[in-house]
Amino acid sequence: MTTALELLRGCLKPGLTMAALLFGPATLAGWAAADLATPLAAAGWGVLVGVTGLLAHEGAHLWLARRLGGPDAARLRTSWRGLSVDAPGLHPQHSAAVALVGPLAGAAVSVGIAALTPAPVWIATAFAGVHLLNLVPVRRTDGAVALHAGCAGLVRRWDLERAQLETAHKEGATGGQ
Repeated sequence: MTTALELLRGCLKPGLTMAALLFGPATLAGWAAADLATPLAAAGWGVLVGVTGLLAHEGAHLWLARRLGGPDAARLRTSWRGLSVDAPGLHPQHSAAVALVGPLAGAAVSVGIAALTPAPVWIATAFAGVHLLNLVPVRRTDGAVALHAGCAGLVRRWDLERAQLETAHKEGATGGQ
């Protein structure tokens, strides 16, 4: 079972990457404008909103997968690409819900931080947009996982209906015997 500490540890590498990507250009911009405070403050808010949104995003995936599939249904994976939740044995409808809850939670937390703190709205909106962009069904995004799960669920349903029709047809042809 994954603890909150493991989730935080998993966010360490993506968080450091975010910090480097935000603080590096912010420092250069601050030096160029002779005002380090403004860009560094924006970068700090960016890291806070980004890491908190990432925690909410992956935590929501993990929570819902375990809620729907049991305590061992999902595990946290860290790799060179970052942090992800692996939940291979879920029912297709559950997989779609698990895929969709992460980006929605991440976007909600990003916007919530802007509403409750003095964080710049444009930073929270940008991170919320990144989370929502993850719903576009391309390659390995959550949107693609949800679309794949939805299609698998439909195929499963159609197969079940076809089998029921074939059984009914056979029983009708033999007179129910």
